[in-house]
Amino acid sequence: MFSDDATIPEISKDCSATECTLKCSGSADENVSWLKMKNGNNPEEEAVPTLKVVENGEFTKFQCKLSKPLSYKTSKIMTLQEIFQAQEYGKTGGSITLTPRIKLSTPPNTILWKWGTKKVAEKDSPDLPTDYYGWFQGRTTLDDNTGSLTIYRLSSGDDGDYSVEINGQLKVDKYHLIVKDDATIPEISNDCSATECTLKCSGSADENVSWLKMKNGNNPEEEAVPTLKVVENGEFTKFQCKLSKPLSYKTSEIMTLQEIFQHEVEKAF
Repeated sequence: MFSDDATIPEISKDCSATECTLKCSGSADENVSWLKMKNGNNPEEEAVPTLKVVENGEFTKFQCKLSKPLSYKTSKIMTLQEIFQAQEYGKTGGSITLTPRIKLSTPPNTILWKWGTKKVAEKDSPDLPTDYYGWFQGRTTLDDNTGSLTIYRLSSGDDGDYSVEINGQLKVDKYHLIVKDDATIPEISNDCSATECTLKCSGSADENVSWLKMKNGNNPEEEAVPTLKVVENGEFTKFQCKLSKPLSYKTSEIMTLQEIFQHEVEKAF
C-alpha cells in the first residue's frame, strides 16, 4: 500500500497558570509521539497524543514527532520558557493591548517595553512624554497608569517576543505575539465511490478544519477531522466545512447529501 510522507508537525498549547497541554498538528493516519529533553540533548520519547508539561518540570525542551510506516517528521524544538510565556493573537490590520499582570497601587515612575532586544516605548519619568521607537512610532500608545501597551495597524512584522520593565525591574512574564489574517472562506470537494464520499476542505496550513453535520433539523454537530466520510443513506443530510484561526472562522456553503451524490451521477454521463 502506498503511503505519503509524514507531514511537518506544529505544536499548539492550552495552558493554565502552572501547567500546559501540548497538542500536535497532523492527519488521522499519523502516529504522534513526543521527544522530551532535559539539560542535555538526548531525548526520551513518549507515544501519547497530547503532552502535559509543568512550569518547573525536569524536562526543558520538547518536540512533536509524526510518523507513518515509511517516514517521520519532527517539529521545531519548543523550550519550557517559550511554552509558559503568554501567547497573544492579533488580527492583521487590527490592534492589541498587552497588559502587565502586576497590579500597581500607584502609577509607575518608569516604563520600558521591548520587542526582542529593541525598544518599543519608553517613559523615563512621570513628568516626561513617552518616546516611541522604530516602526512602532505613530501606531503605539502607552498607558501611563497601568503600563499597558497598545499596538495599532498590526502586521506579521509585529510577530515576536515582547517584555516590559516597570520601575527598572524586568517582569518575569513575557508576551509572544502572533498576527494572523482572517480565516479563508472554505470550499468543499469530494472523492466518491458508488455509495460513499470523502469530503475535503480547501484552506491554508495554519487553519484548523472541522465539519458541521446536520440531520433533518438545523442544529449541527461539529467534528474536528481533516476529511469527512459520508454515506449515501446516512443519518446526516447537510454538511458545512469550517476553517478556524485563533481570532476568526469562516464556513462554506451548505452541501446536501443529495448534492454530493448527484455530482457523482452527473460525472457518470
